[in-house]
Amino acid sequence: MKNVGEFESIEDAFATALARARREAALLAHQYASLSSAESGEPVLTLLATEWGYDLRHEHQTVTRYWIHSRPIPAVS
Repeated sequence: MKNVGEFESIEDAFATALARARREAALLAHQYASLSSAESGEPVLTLLATEWGYDLRHEHQTVTRYWIHSRPIPAVS
Protein backbone atom coordinates (compact mmCIF):
# COMPACT_ATOMS: atom_id res chain seq x y z
CA MET A 1 0.00 0.00 0.00
CA LYS A 2 1.23 3.45 -0.89
CA ASN A 3 -0.11 6.69 0.57
CA VAL A 4 -0.37 9.31 -2.16
CA GLY A 5 -1.49 12.20 0.02
CA GLU A 6 -4.05 13.73 2.32
CA PHE A 7 -6.92 15.76 0.90
CA GLU A 8 -9.24 18.44 2.21
CA SER A 9 -12.32 16.81 0.69
CA ILE A 10 -13.46 13.35 -0.27
CA GLU A 11 -14.15 14.67 -3.78
CA ASP A 12 -10.48 15.67 -4.18
CA ALA A 13 -9.37 12.25 -2.97
CA PHE A 14 -11.62 10.43 -5.45
CA ALA A 15 -10.61 12.73 -8.32
CA THR A 16 -6.93 12.05 -7.62
CA ALA A 17 -7.52 8.30 -7.37
CA LEU A 18 -9.42 8.30 -10.67
CA ALA A 19 -6.71 10.31 -12.44
CA ARG A 20 -4.00 7.93 -11.20
CA ALA A 21 -6.04 4.86 -12.19
CA ARG A 22 -6.65 6.25 -15.70
CA ARG A 23 -2.95 7.09 -16.10
CA GLU A 24 -1.90 3.58 -15.08
CA ALA A 25 -4.54 2.04 -17.37
CA ALA A 26 -3.09 3.97 -20.31
CA LEU A 27 0.43 2.81 -19.46
CA LEU A 28 -0.58 -0.84 -19.05
CA ALA A 29 -2.96 -1.07 -22.02
CA HIS A 30 -0.24 -1.87 -24.55
CA GLN A 31 1.23 -4.58 -22.27
CA TYR A 32 -2.10 -6.40 -22.09
CA ALA A 33 -3.06 -5.79 -25.73
CA SER A 34 -1.26 -8.91 -26.93
CA LEU A 35 -3.02 -11.21 -24.45
CA SER A 36 -5.97 -13.44 -25.31
CA SER A 37 -8.67 -11.07 -24.04
CA ALA A 38 -7.74 -8.55 -26.74
CA GLU A 39 -8.38 -11.19 -29.40
CA SER A 40 -11.78 -12.08 -27.95
CA GLY A 41 -12.99 -8.50 -28.24
CA GLU A 42 -13.25 -7.91 -24.49
CA PRO A 43 -11.71 -4.77 -23.02
CA VAL A 44 -8.04 -5.18 -22.23
CA LEU A 45 -8.39 -3.33 -18.92
CA THR A 46 -11.47 -2.36 -16.97
CA LEU A 47 -11.65 0.58 -14.58
CA LEU A 48 -14.25 -0.26 -11.95
CA ALA A 49 -15.63 2.37 -9.57
CA THR A 50 -16.23 1.02 -6.07
CA GLU A 51 -17.48 2.62 -2.89
CA TRP A 52 -13.84 2.71 -1.67
CA GLY A 53 -12.17 4.09 -4.81
CA TYR A 54 -11.23 2.44 -8.10
CA ASP A 55 -10.01 -0.99 -9.18
CA LEU A 56 -8.04 -1.55 -12.36
CA ARG A 57 -8.74 -5.07 -13.66
CA HIS A 58 -7.56 -7.36 -16.40
CA GLU A 59 -10.28 -9.93 -17.08
CA HIS A 60 -11.38 -10.88 -13.54
CA GLN A 61 -8.05 -10.17 -11.85
CA THR A 62 -7.47 -6.92 -9.96
CA VAL A 63 -4.20 -5.39 -11.14
CA THR A 64 -4.21 -2.27 -8.94
CA ARG A 65 -6.49 -0.71 -6.36
CA TYR A 66 -6.80 2.99 -5.70
CA TRP A 67 -8.70 3.15 -2.43
CA ILE A 68 -9.68 6.09 -0.29
CA HIS A 69 -9.17 5.78 3.48
CA SER A 70 -10.35 8.18 6.12
CA ARG A 71 -7.81 9.93 8.26
CA PRO A 72 -7.43 8.32 11.70
CA ILE A 73 -8.99 10.37 14.47
CA PRO A 74 -6.41 11.05 17.18
CA ALA A 75 -7.30 9.74 20.62
CA VAL A 76 -8.18 12.39 23.16
CA SER A 77 -6.55 11.86 26.53
